[in-house]
Amino acid sequence: MINSYTTRHPRLLNHIGDWYQLSQERTETDSGLICCAKERAWPHRAVWIKSFYSRQWQDIQHECLFLTKLKDDPQPHLVTVLDVCQDAASTLHFVMEQADCDLWEYVNRFGSLSEEHTRRIMQEIAKAIALVFDLGYWYLDLSLENVLVFEENDVIKLTDFGSLIPVGEALDVLTDFCHGKALYYPTEIFQNHSSRMSKITSFSFGVVMFALLFGRLPFDQASVDNEDFLALSYGDVDDVIEAASLETSISVSSKASKLLCKLLCLEFERYDIKEILTDEWFLDAS
Repeated sequence: MINSYTTRHPRLLNHIGDWYQLSQERTETDSGLICCAKERAWPHRAVWIKSFYSRQWQDIQHECLFLTKLKDDPQPHLVTVLDVCQDAASTLHFVMEQADCDLWEYVNRFGSLSEEHTRRIMQEIAKAIALVFDLGYWYLDLSLENVLVFEENDVIKLTDFGSLIPVGEALDVLTDFCHGKALYYPTEIFQNHSSRMSKITSFSFGVVMFALLFGRLPFDQASVDNEDFLALSYGDVDDVIEAASLETSISVSSKASKLLCKLLCLEFERYDIKEILTDEWFLDAS
């Protein structure tokens, strides 16, 4: 059962430390851990290792399958999986390339980005989301922290595939997928209403776009906890944009403002991914 959804040919090791020098700074997760490491054979190359304990494999089978696909068939806008190993304790290790920074760190360095710069990044993110869909999954974990920046080659890639949902599969308990990132999820999740997957992703897309333009997220935890947050109309979002402009002294074009309103509003008014791809601001080459 386990082998059917892990890797077809994992490299068997006695211990992951035999091949990789692991950093002492590690992040524990429910299913394993994540840490930075260096290959012992090529110590100049830093990597990230995401490890899954065998007792949790059933819970993260979609992520294991997807990372295996990326190892077998690398994709240009998704993080590269360099190695897949299984140790004597039956822990599964996915070794991935290390980026220069994530998008949160990147935008904090500049404070905010121009519309042209933001548009280019959002176009790359859209391509990455489309690739995940083509591989058979909805990507529901879009956030600034899950977008990697490779500055030398000017490349943007998605990472963290723990909330993948196979295309065609229902999402029964929406709040199970918030994983501490409630500020990136649409209002209907908190009401446990059924939401089309593409409209969940398009809301997260709007949060990321807003953050790049204004240097901060559109909502804070106090906003999410407020019942009024559950009923944001197109006009309400326009007020959020106006408040951010006053606070940051950053003005955005009417086209950008219109797109943000169509991404951050209620589900029945919100764009889906296909509508984003044909939006006037998104396609503007100026």
